[in-house]
Amino acid sequence: MIGLTIGLIVVGGIAWWLGSTSRVPADQLLTEARAERRLGNSARAEMLAARAWGLDSRLDKAAMLAGDCAAAQKAWTRAQEYYDRITSRDPSIQLSIRLRQAEILHHHRHRLAEAEVAYKNALEIDLDNIEANRGLAQLLTLCCRKREAIVPILRLIRQNVETDMLLLLARGDMVVKDVEQLTQAQFADPSDPNPLLGLAWNAIQSEQSREAEELLRIALKRHSKNIPARILLGRIYLSANRSAEFAAWGKSLPPAATDVAEVWFLRGQMAEAVGDRPG
Repeated sequence: MIGLTIGLIVVGGIAWWLGSTSRVPADQLLTEARAERRLGNSARAEMLAARAWGLDSRLDKAAMLAGDCAAAQKAWTRAQEYYDRITSRDPSIQLSIRLRQAEILHHHRHRLAEAEVAYKNALEIDLDNIEANRGLAQLLTLCCRKREAIVPILRLIRQNVETDMLLLLARGDMVVKDVEQLTQAQFADPSDPNPLLGLAWNAIQSEQSREAEELLRIALKRHSKNIPARILLGRIYLSANRSAEFAAWGKSLPPAATDVAEVWFLRGQMAEAVGDRPG
């Protein structure tokens, strides 16, 4: 539907141009679009930029401007449609596109798994990009993926970027509390396990372990090898001293979990709790 809308805008722009006696060239339309945007006329600016792009598909700046104007109108999906159609291989343009995509997916459409991919795609172009590292760190800490968040946070710290996530590192809890955003993300993409991890962590903090356990089991049904989900489940078993279930939990861990320090920390704590100490 969105693609059809953009198509109509472009086709309408071409028809308008063909019927115009002045035959305004694409670059002039782009200039007019920029002027309209400066005046705050986002809808007209989008229309003019789409017309310019329809006349000359090589005008990536026109597609970018059309997308930005759509975003200014909070037409997030339409904005992404424009960005997706930009074919330039210029790294700076590609970086801008991926950052815009990540911002929309993360903060407006609340599609966290897709936003994570967009941030990582941006980092493939510029590993130290501040915006991509900050966004990725925020997303990972929101979803209780603490270990993975350390790397982008450290990249920010190495660049002397002021960030409140340094406090999360110092405190050790490494989780951003935002139940509203997690609930929106769960609704936006029910297949994504990430919101469930964050909601489960919040439930644990509220001493609602039964609810947390149910959320984690749903997450694991979707992605059985999800290590952060398994670690949180192990924490629930440990805190309730459910040693038999903890033992079964340990045996069911995927091979990749043996490299995770927190898994061994939990095992050590359970061994201490049941009196299984060397000597």
